[in-house]
Amino acid sequence: MSKTTKFLVLSLSVIVFFAFVGAGCGFFDWRKKAAEKSLEQALEKQSGGKVDIEVESNTTTWETEEGKSEFGTGEIPANFPSDLPLYPGATASYTFVGSGNEEGSASATLETSDSMDKVSSWYKQNIESNGWSITRTDQWGADSDQFSNYVAEKGDKELSVGITSPEGKTMITITINKKSDTNPEDSDSSL
Repeated sequence: MSKTTKFLVLSLSVIVFFAFVGAGCGFFDWRKKAAEKSLEQALEKQSGGKVDIEVESNTTTWETEEGKSEFGTGEIPANFPSDLPLYPGATASYTFVGSGNEEGSASATLETSDSMDKVSSWYKQNIESNGWSITRTDQWGADSDQFSNYVAEKGDKELSVGITSPEGKTMITITINKKSDTNPEDSDSSL
């Protein structure tokens, strides 16, 4: 697991912890700040980068020599790529925007009460109208276990939109990355 992936998982856990536990337990401001500082120092030691946790805005920023990554919950950040279609009225439960070596990478998890069919149709139309070319569409499952996935390309970027409908809600996961020149599955790992 890469440092970025480890940090992503750890920082999301920290944000969720503070969002649910910190807000609900009546932490005083000085306790929140002390907890933020303590976690920042632990994450900085683990990652080798500078970490800034902001409980009030539910964000974590991680900066290394390779670049800067921002993770958050609750809303789409201003620096989120504008050519990614975001379903109208959906709420963001997680976001990520990368820079440096992660430049061009972004992801978001959204939630809406609209039906999966409605969301899927909207994405099929709006991916293409935002200049993306859909290269693959996958759909499987039945009833509440349905899943749709669109993979699209635009220039040197690849987009994936996954749509599922657990427990009466529709969840949307959007991920954008730079296309890689090589496919790791094609390499011979037995050397």
